[in-house]
Amino acid sequence: MINNFLQNLKTIIYDRPFKNGTIINDKYTIIDCLGMGSYGITYLTQNHLNNNVCVLKQMKPSRKKLEKVHLSFENEKNILSLLNHPQIPKFGESFTFNGHHFFTMEYVNGRTFEDLIFKEMMVFKAIDAFHILRDVLDIVAYIHSHNIIHRDLRIPNIMVKDGVIYVIDFGLARFIDDRRNDVFNTEMKGYDIEKKLKREIHYKSDFYSLGHFILFLLYSGYTPVSKKEKSWEEELVLPDRARQLIRRLLQLDPPYNHVEEVIYDVDQLIYESK
Repeated sequence: MINNFLQNLKTIIYDRPFKNGTIINDKYTIIDCLGMGSYGITYLTQNHLNNNVCVLKQMKPSRKKLEKVHLSFENEKNILSLLNHPQIPKFGESFTFNGHHFFTMEYVNGRTFEDLIFKEMMVFKAIDAFHILRDVLDIVAYIHSHNIIHRDLRIPNIMVKDGVIYVIDFGLARFIDDRRNDVFNTEMKGYDIEKKLKREIHYKSDFYSLGHFILFLLYSGYTPVSKKEKSWEEELVLPDRARQLIRRLLQLDPPYNHVEEVIYDVDQLIYESK
């Protein structure tokens, strides 16, 4: 018990974020700590050589000797450096500073759909929700074309900036044919079925997350008429094609295996709604 306490204390000390105002690599001044994940610490910084604001990600010092954590950090860095899309944060550079590992990326100063719905009280009509899904699918199609699965298309990672959709946070993204997936797949042990569906290293895991995303948008305009808990199929009034689409995204019916299939069905749904 004492050893565990000491190890936890050591981890807390090692993984303490750098203070605001700290200058990293004689270049990046930390403005704020944006968050801490399982293997990294993310900061908002300003590059004082060009005054650009960017995101700086640090591998947690206490985890740098763990294979899975090191691979995850390197994986996100490699994936971002490979992708070049206007609606995905651009990779900056990677470096080591005072024994710490870092990389930088573009900062997307946008709003999440959670912000839009709960803070700005926006309500999305069904047709608008499916148009938004269609925009997201264009980005997902680009990601999948590089044999990459995002694996974390949650509400906080789909943003809007100046009316343009962005997909951010590739911390859980994986190459579909990466031989190291045997290491990554160990993280699936002990997961419940829903988390396994979200984290599976297969294209359909992204579609599963998008099924929940579209339901989130559709529920923005829903007002409960009963205290009795019901399924989304009972509560939401949707055309049959929309219902079938969502059921396949959520793998309640035979799932989609390729993004082109999803895009086709969404396009048909939008066309029929005109």
